[in-house]
Amino acid sequence: MMHLLKYDDFKTALLNGIKNSLPVEYGNYSVELHRITKDNQTFDGICMLDKNEHTAVSPVVYAEELYNSYIDGTSLDKVIKTATNLLFGNFETATDMDLDNIKENVVPVLTAQKPNENTIHIPFLDMEILFRWIIKRDENGVFGTMITNEVAKAFALDTDNILEKAKDNMRKIMPVSVMPLKTAIPEYKFSSDDIPVFVLSNKYSIDGAAYILDEIVLQQLHDIFKKDFYILLPCVHEALIILKGVMSENTLKQAAENIAQSITNPEEKLTSSLYKYNGSISLI
Repeated sequence: MMHLLKYDDFKTALLNGIKNSLPVEYGNYSVELHRITKDNQTFDGICMLDKNEHTAVSPVVYAEELYNSYIDGTSLDKVIKTATNLLFGNFETATDMDLDNIKENVVPVLTAQKPNENTIHIPFLDMEILFRWIIKRDENGVFGTMITNEVAKAFALDTDNILEKAKDNMRKIMPVSVMPLKTAIPEYKFSSDDIPVFVLSNKYSIDGAAYILDEIVLQQLHDIFKKDFYILLPCVHEALIILKGVMSENTLKQAAENIAQSITNPEEKLTSSLYKYNGSISLI
């Protein structure tokens, strides 16, 4: 019986196989794998980029779909050949993605994990702020990559002012969304259906928890609610808002832990901490 590769090993073999299949005439292109969020789920997408023109020249192929084919009996060599044909054979039909205007397309992202040393990051409360370069947004999802020190240097990004610019970009290209929990995320279970819980995110429901960095939005919510509120951040995609006086802090802390434990994807999990907004945000 043939020994099947685990997904992570398959993904590495797939990417290396595609790169090794790159014809000499495509030396100005790179084959890259990025985490892509689509329909509020995160996938491994592989795409070809033109190093000189800063444009994508192929459609995105998803490693998960190819792995399913591999598990069903397709040989690794054939899967690599299929992926290579999809990438190389669709240059003319792919939609170019203009990456030159990077400064207008960097947005903030929150993480509770220790950042890679080569990735730009700024401490925030008990979390870290990373920065994502949004390359493309369409019906297929949001395609982007984290800003590394090399990228910042290459595009002369002013790291001292990157946060304010990123927040401004976020408002423009990933507009804010606020709605009741029952409407936004029906699968989330809180302690009582009668408790008013609101979800703060963006129109794509992707990395929306970063909106707690936006003082303008938080103050507007404070003005609307006319009272202080608590914030839970179990997932990178949204923040949960509960008005002060609805539940005790101890109960909210327990709720934050319970909800955080329900997030099974480590890349989407944020924190079990509890935060409060009363004109400024603080850790409880």
